[in-house]
Amino acid sequence: MPSVSRTTSWTNTTAVTDYSGACRLDSVKILRNADSTGATYVQLWNSITATPGTTAPDFAILLPSASTGGRDTETNINFGGIYCATGVQSFVGTAAGGGTAATTNAPLAVEVRYTIGG
Repeated sequence: MPSVSRTTSWTNTTAVTDYSGACRLDSVKILRNADSTGATYVQLWNSITATPGTTAPDFAILLPSASTGGRDTETNINFGGIYCATGVQSFVGTAAGGGTAATTNAPLAVEVRYTIGG
């Protein structure tokens, strides 16, 4: 059974350490902001030392604004158990590799699902 790290807010240039240690990234569930007026990006790292805006993400998931992407309330991305040797971190920013945290357009929550161990 996967473990879940749930985050509802983000701080500039500070990635959330969803898990520290070897794990497998199973999936990411994003509870979308149906009233967003601008695009945001969920960034993910196979790391526990990433700095958003400095460290390029291993994955960046575009969340378009509600006006261009529709008013979907949930996005699920399956990673199929990608191995992360040291851990997994996440961040929601205003650009695919940027360090500015999304605020008013940010999703309501991001749930990173992982299985501990290799």
